[in-house]
Amino acid sequence: MATRSSMRPPKGGNIKRGVCQNHSYLNPDTGETGDCPKCASGEVQSVNVQRLSDFKCSVCGAKLTPVKSGMSGRTKGLLFGAVGLVLVGGGIFWGHNSGSGGQVSGEGVDTTGIDTVSTIDPQGIDTLTAPDDTQTSDTTTAVAEDPKVQESEKVAKDPEPAPAPSSVLGGVATIEKGNGYTTITFRRDYALDLGKSDGSKLYIQSGDRIERADIRHNVLRGGDFVSRSGENRPLRGLNVKL
Repeated sequence: MATRSSMRPPKGGNIKRGVCQNHSYLNPDTGETGDCPKCASGEVQSVNVQRLSDFKCSVCGAKLTPVKSGMSGRTKGLLFGAVGLVLVGGGIFWGHNSGSGGQVSGEGVDTTGIDTVSTIDPQGIDTLTAPDDTQTSDTTTAVAEDPKVQESEKVAKDPEPAPAPSSVLGGVATIEKGNGYTTITFRRDYALDLGKSDGSKLYIQSGDRIERADIRHNVLRGGDFVSRSGENRPLRGLNVKL
């Protein structure tokens, strides 16, 4: 009788990624039934599959749902289009600067900057003397020694450091505010609940971001998703507690 070798993964195993969707997990500590911790967090698990039975959750042991990875055709098209726009814009800018020559004429400008006064000494010899700058020097020294001026210069040279980013989503991502916007940067793979009735999720990889995040009462409501590969996707109607 022939063996069913086609049902087994390749010899040596391979890495597969998936998410847990066990909503009937019995918590041994509380005795309550609900979502598995990995299911509740939406964490994407990577498993070295030697046998089909290995593809399971590391907490509850339930079978994982595979996660597709890679860049879609639509994402590739957007990426190539963005590169084309950059090349066209660079060509226009270069042509404009080449036509202007980038030079400014400085003819007719007096570069001496010093007014001189001709005087005649008793011996009949002309001498040139520079105007008295004693008053200007005294004023400059007084301004430099003013404590208020020194303090303002110190503040301008030593600006306050920006606040460090804080962790959210149980350490999966960090949140940072700057230039009037809030950015969430993911440090690990994550399955983001899109808040739709069909339970669809957005699978986010490490390094992806949500820019201009709309956060109300510590709950993520929306933003602009930007992946490492260049995909840009607006997110609306979210209800994810940070």
